[in-house]
Amino acid sequence: MAHTTDAAAVPDRDEPPALQLLRHRMELTTSEDERTTTGRRLAAALASAGRHPEALRLLRGLTEASADGESATHTGAVAVDALLTTLAHGDTAAEGRETLVAGSFADAHAVTSVRHHAALLALREALVGENPRRAGEAARTALTCGLHPADDESGIHGVALLVLGWAGEPGAALDHADSAVACHGHLADRPHHLAHALTLRASLSHRLGRLDEARADASAALDTAAGAEPVQRLGTCPVLPTAVLVEALVDLGRLDEAERALTAAGAHGALDGRWGHDHTLFARARLHAARGRLADAAADFAACGARGTDRGTAGPLFHRWRSGAALVRVGLGDSRGARTLAAEERELALASGVPELVGHALRVDAAVSPGEAALDRLREAVELLRETGAQLWFAEALVDLGRRLAGESDASAARAALREALDVARECGAEPVASAAARALGELGDRPRARAFHGYAALTPAELRVARLAADGMTNRQIAGHLFVSLRTVEMHLTNTYAKLDSPGRRGLAAALAAGAPASPRPDPRARAR
Repeated sequence: MAHTTDAAAVPDRDEPPALQLLRHRMELTTSEDERTTTGRRLAAALASAGRHPEALRLLRGLTEASADGESATHTGAVAVDALLTTLAHGDTAAEGRETLVAGSFADAHAVTSVRHHAALLALREALVGENPRRAGEAARTALTCGLHPADDESGIHGVALLVLGWAGEPGAALDHADSAVACHGHLADRPHHLAHALTLRASLSHRLGRLDEARADASAALDTAAGAEPVQRLGTCPVLPTAVLVEALVDLGRLDEAERALTAAGAHGALDGRWGHDHTLFARARLHAARGRLADAAADFAACGARGTDRGTAGPLFHRWRSGAALVRVGLGDSRGARTLAAEERELALASGVPELVGHALRVDAAVSPGEAALDRLREAVELLRETGAQLWFAEALVDLGRRLAGESDASAARAALREALDVARECGAEPVASAAARALGELGDRPRARAFHGYAALTPAELRVARLAADGMTNRQIAGHLFVSLRTVEMHLTNTYAKLDSPGRRGLAAALAAGAPASPRPDPRARAR
């Protein structure tokens, strides 16, 4: 028996033909399975276009219709879509968060499988922000069949992937994103899946400080969506890839390109209530700050925080708006406000237990605070971040530590921190941070060495670590597990190493490293004589 809903039956005369085609398919089909599948696609397209009320009406109508049928699987899949759509818009986010945190999604027909249930649990733990380990465990369970399982196209799996990265396991999350990109790169009929996977990989790469990879993937996601056929383009949303692209360009120091990306997306003015625009506000605030437009930056950081508070995502697990706003407040002369925001972020990060979030929050708290305690926090931030994959934040903390040590007249320790900061920032491609480290070294009378592009001296610290492990006989997968990075990252570092050392491959790597390494000091013959 065919069912109708307002969203399916009353098209907007000005809407794209591809949307109208989906509506007509829903009206004409006599198959409940086909109707539900088409309805879910239509709802996703409406939500991506910012038409959340229509999407929710459609999904709730489908839920009622499928509940009258015999397929609990369809009922649960639609219920998951409806909950995500509720969470994704500011007007209904509080209702969705209440449902999620209360655990009422576990009621009858609310989930289709163990994987859906695990993904919702992962999101719940991320929203509550008390147990990142449990969030990560649930996310891994949700992703056992990958980012886009053959039996379902729900966006909940992408949410689980981001939660895994946010919860302190970005390397594991990146492996899943790599697999999805590799899979969908060969499937011309699934450009929306490829764009989705590229966007998620870009976000994770940015978190790890792999800025040019993040920029390239975000750009590719936008190009993939734009180049798809109209029907295939439905459900793809440019909001998140644009935000990731802007942030990556800001960190690369390419501010004019970041401005152009925002303009192309029409994201310079007021933004609608979509969840993705929380990220847009954060990225736009960072661009304003980099341009010196501090009042605009403060306003966008505050707006991001207000939306996050309404949605229940105001903690640093989602957006570090307090730390960004704190640094801006210092520039505006509001030191007290800056310290308040930084202290709030520090306490929330400590409560989350995610090392990179704690390290980042400690670094910002130290940056806006005077006294010996600030130096201790910077040292702690550096040591925490050193053990994570968040290399850009590590470089920023090293620069701040070097400057603070120079102010304490500890020039030797300051030089060591700043030289390491320069190396790490160059590896990330973070030109603003590298320039800051070089300037601080110059003020200490130190002349940073020119960057080499060939030979042993051209190897970055990460490339050298990977190359030494490969020369010792480890496989790529063993290296990835040992260093907590993705397999793709290991392959990239080895490819770069082979080119820089003119090595034919793995078999010649040990010899190439030995030939290029600086000579070890000769042992003192007098020591042997003793």
